Amino acid sequence: MMKTLKYAMGAACALLPLFVWSQNRLEVAGQQVERNRKQVTVRFTVESREGVPARDYKTVLSPYLFADGDTLYLTPVEISGHRRMLRERQESLLRGDDAAVSELFRGESGSSLDYSCTVPYERWMKQVSLGIGQHCVGCGKSSPLGRVVELSDVTLYETPEPVMSLEARRAPVLKEANRRWLFSKRGMVVHYEVASASIDIEAFDNAATLDEIIAALHKVLDDRDSRLNRIELSGFASPEGRLQFNVELSERRAVALRDYLMAEIPELQSDNFELINGAVNWEGLRRKVEASDMRYRDEVLDIIDNVPADKGRNHQLMALHAGEPYRYMMKHFFPELRNACYISVYYDVLEDRVADTVNRATALIREGKYAEARELLRSVESDPRSFNAVGVSLMMQEQEEEARTWFERALAEGEPSEQEAVRENLRQIENY
Repeated sequence: MMKTLKYAMGAACALLPLFVWSQNRLEVAGQQVERNRKQVTVRFTVESREGVPARDYKTVLSPYLFADGDTLYLTPVEISGHRRMLRERQESLLRGDDAAVSELFRGESGSSLDYSCTVPYERWMKQVSLGIGQHCVGCGKSSPLGRVVELSDVTLYETPEPVMSLEARRAPVLKEANRRWLFSKRGMVVHYEVASASIDIEAFDNAATLDEIIAALHKVLDDRDSRLNRIELSGFASPEGRLQFNVELSERRAVALRDYLMAEIPELQSDNFELINGAVNWEGLRRKVEASDMRYRDEVLDIIDNVPADKGRNHQLMALHAGEPYRYMMKHFFPELRNACYISVYYDVLEDRVADTVNRATALIREGKYAEARELLRSVESDPRSFNAVGVSLMMQEQEEEARTWFERALAEGEPSEQEAVRENLRQIENY
């Protein structure tokens, strides 16, 4: 019987610290975790019943924010029993402690204390939980830290949804003027029947030639980095025959080809064309002679290259070897030279480095590469077309104040077409 009683008394002594600890717990109410731009504030109220903690004890509350593997401990709260409070104040005065500091978040049992602690916002705090540990000082040797989660998964940062323009407005500048379009053949030629100015699409290889010309013009007109300079239509006469007739015929052929192209491509205007008529096509003749295996080929080329046209070039060719090479050219080369209209397309090369850079940065932003986009934009950030993109790249890196500055500049100086997007981006960071 005595053994049983002794065991019971031992059990009662073992439970005493837990009983004292439970009697010294404080009530916490009104827990809040809020973000205001670069700061996070934690608020709650500590309620203590009369006699809790007991007069010689002290309860310490240790608030902390945590998320994943990160934890930040905040300023603690101390609630003391009456006699312990008096003793600690006396000790504090003897040490010469600052009264304002010593009273920070200290209270006496039976009181209510409003807690507020502000800390800098850090990126790991996008979604945090609030915990408050309580432990009793003076309750036996010590009591374990009670970790109680007060609030779970408080969202302090909602990832914005950046609003971007589809494409930066282009303001092209001239990079290179008067570049000649390279067709599949050096000389693009539309052929005509003898003495005719009507285009026969089915004759010769006109269909393929016209298809290639039209495709090239569409490419130039549709390319934002190109600008049509001019279309040259050249009707040539051959060295033989009545020159005046050939001049008039070549002009009608050039006009016919111009009208055909304008009908196929309505964007073209007559001002886009330059008509060249009536010249003897010595260049075309030389190319044909050089590419042939005709007799006296080299002598004919020597006359074309070294005898000026106005110094008897044609007469020397007619006299060469009693007219044999001339008659060959009349049969094989002159009809094609006389019955053709040559076309050349010239265009200007344009560029807009700013727009291209902004559009590349916009693509990076859509891929989530915000830091890379910001670096790319540094080279063009003086241009208003970049302002919204710069702001978005900063906003998505949680640099809201800097982003706000760029969005405000975009509203004041930027593109009118971007104003709605800029306002939406500003709205998303108005609380940060």
